[in-house]
Amino acid sequence: MFAHHLNVPKAAADRWTPNNTNGTYPRVWNPFGEVYGFGYYNPMHKEITHGAFLTNLSYARIKSIILGYTLPKKLISNSALSNVDFSLSLNNFFTFTSYSGMDPETPGATYPISRSVMFSVNVGF
Repeated sequence: MFAHHLNVPKAAADRWTPNNTNGTYPRVWNPFGEVYGFGYYNPMHKEITHGAFLTNLSYARIKSIILGYTLPKKLISNSALSNVDFSLSLNNFFTFTSYSGMDPETPGATYPISRSVMFSVNVGF
């Protein structure tokens, strides 16, 4: 569990071993033996993620914010333009959580959910 794919805090490396009997965390128990279940395609398989510690994964996320503005006709009336529109889109930009990992929505994933920003200008003639 601590060697492959899972989002485990670095402090968890201080676990009990025969050479480290004063470790902060208990020893790692591996139900798969020496192979550690690395043959599983999905690292979220319940047997791999079964552990002694529970983490609060509660979160609130604002998935999409879209803002738009059209210039008033009064501002563009003296030009050859019929309209000018601006828009800004923010996706997955704000997440509120006490989770210490990368992303509470995908706690065992290698990468968090991506954020994106899009700005556009639409000009009509």
